[in-house]
Amino acid sequence: EEGVGFPSLMTVSDEAVVFCGFIIKCSPNKERVLPAFLLHLLRTPEYRGKVVGLSNRANITNISQDSLKSLPIPLPPLATQQAIVTEIEAEQALVAANRELITRFEQKIQATLARIWGENTAESFGENA
Repeated sequence: EEGVGFPSLMTVSDEAVVFCGFIIKCSPNKERVLPAFLLHLLRTPEYRGKVVGLSNRANITNISQDSLKSLPIPLPPLATQQAIVTEIEAEQALVAANRELITRFEQKIQATLARIWGENTAESFGENA
């Protein structure tokens, strides 16, 4: 269910693109809504819940174009949409940088532990250490 109607943004590409039969293409009117704003809106927990609620369940959870068209989309002015997108993307960049920082510090901690306790700490404490 959590994958049904999950939005993605396809940017312009020189490569040929083929869509599978379960993908619904949406081309927003850029005079009314920024594609990145729509992407972030449709990924919010509120809208994910609405999409899953509108989906059909069988062996494969699916959603129709008509069901997606029934979702109301709030459309603030384009400048507001751009400000929201900019803020979300800045926060996503911070999260990515923090994840990288965590990885670096975990590596430093492991290197320090290996230096202090010997090169092969797994053997000293058993395989499940």
